[in-house]
Amino acid sequence: MKPKVSILVPIYGVEKFIVLTKGDRKEWTNYSSNVISIPNPHTFDAFDEVSTLQSKVAIAVGRFEPQKQFDHLIILWNDVVKSYPDWILKLKGSGSEKQNYLDLIARYDLQQNVILEEPSHDMINFYKNASMYLMASTFEGFSLVMLEALELGLPIVAYDCKYGPSELVENNKTGFLVAPKDKTTYLNNILKLIENEDLRIEMGKNAKLKAKNYQLEKIMNKWDVLFKSLKND
Repeated sequence: MKPKVSILVPIYGVEKFIVLTKGDRKEWTNYSSNVISIPNPHTFDAFDEVSTLQSKVAIAVGRFEPQKQFDHLIILWNDVVKSYPDWILKLKGSGSEKQNYLDLIARYDLQQNVILEEPSHDMINFYKNASMYLMASTFEGFSLVMLEALELGLPIVAYDCKYGPSELVENNKTGFLVAPKDKTTYLNNILKLIENEDLRIEMGKNAKLKAKNYQLEKIMNKWDVLFKSLKND
């Protein structure tokens, strides 16, 4: 029996099919040969501003919807405060799950340790006054809030869901990537960052360097190269 041969062909009528992440590109190249990835640039540039990583605050930003699993973070934080009662989790956003989150905070008596904040425009100071960023989503695209956290030099703990986190988080370098649903490892990585200031600082420096790859001029150069290549074709 002859082995089956898969022949990849370009997506009909499209010279280049652009996706945001390498994970998306890998998946789409199972079907087509003209797929490339170009990520989004910074939504803002904090220049030389970075967090001092001294505040006893972890943050997460996003819609208060089931996909983001902020309820999961609240439950994990109950275990954090058993050992570190002076650490605070701030969740910034709005959405249909807000009352459920408030009920969960009350159930675990975390009113002093978990704070819900409304969306605001002063995001640089929000990141700057934190010491780590948490992502617990069940799925993500290219996460601009994670990129903002990197820009302010925050180490990140994230579930390695499809496809965004692995694009931005280098495991054990700019933060920690955790297998989805592995709550024990996720919690332990939060505790590592709480307990080891030197580790926070090292990962924070790496995060700021990582963010430089997504400066507007660098991303626009990728588009410029792409358009010139199409013109030459």
